[in-house]
Amino acid sequence: MTLDKTVLNVGCGSGTTTTYIVENFGCNVVGVDIKENMGESAINWSKRKGLVDQTEFRFAGAQDLPFENDFFDNLIFESINIFVHKKKVKAFTEYKRVVKLGGAIGLNEPILTKAPPPNAAELLADYVGHDILPASYWLGLMEKIGLSELTSKEYPVEIRKESRS
Repeated sequence: MTLDKTVLNVGCGSGTTTTYIVENFGCNVVGVDIKENMGESAINWSKRKGLVDQTEFRFAGAQDLPFENDFFDNLIFESINIFVHKKKVKAFTEYKRVVKLGGAIGLNEPILTKAPPPNAAELLADYVGHDILPASYWLGLMEKIGLSELTSKEYPVEIRKESRS
């Protein structure tokens, strides 16, 4: 990926992933988040990193992205679609709409890699505010909207360590 490539980071939060992509791949990145305070944090983070010329941040939801069709070369989102209750297909359809043919859509969501003990899934969903879904769910959703050449990689996460960072 080079500077002539443009990436959309949906659910950019504080901007750390947005700036990481710029620093490591040298492309331009637009971050969107539904929370205005996150956009402000992302702008400040980008300024501190000296990357304001390669980043842009906007207030927008995943189901209604304010961009033209086939605008971005690639798209990435992290840990946001688990919060998109009952409108996941609409969000994924938007992702496909704004990415150019041949572009990539990267998904980074928490998943269950094995069945939890009885009641644990319900307690976890109650604690974090959403269900943790298996990888097969996300792959099925991407197939449903017509994406192809799907790959899936699972990485273990230490919940206690992750929650502190």
